[in-house]
Amino acid sequence: LKDVPDHRSAVLMARLAHDAAGFLAGLGQLASSSSIDGLRYALASGEVIHYRPSGNAPELRCYVEAGTPERADAMLQWGLEAAAKVVR
Repeated sequence: LKDVPDHRSAVLMARLAHDAAGFLAGLGQLASSSSIDGLRYALASGEVIHYRPSGNAPELRCYVEAGTPERADAMLQWGLEAAAKVVR
C-alpha cells in the first residue's frame, strides 16, 4: 500500500500484535507467528501472510505464500484490503 506513513503502519502492527487471530480470522486459523522483519503469520493451512512497513518509503508491504497462484492472489487482495481499512 502506497502513501502509508510509519505512524499509520504502526497502528496496524499494534492491532496485529494485540489480536492477530481475530484480525486474520477471515483467512483461517492462526498456527504460529514471527516478529522478525515485520509480523509474519503462518496459518493452520500452511499458508503465510506477512506485513511489514517499508524501511525506506511511506508504504506498507504485504507478502503471502499459498499453494496456488489463485489462492495467493486472493490472500493478497484480502490482506491489502484488510490493512487499508486500518491505515487509511
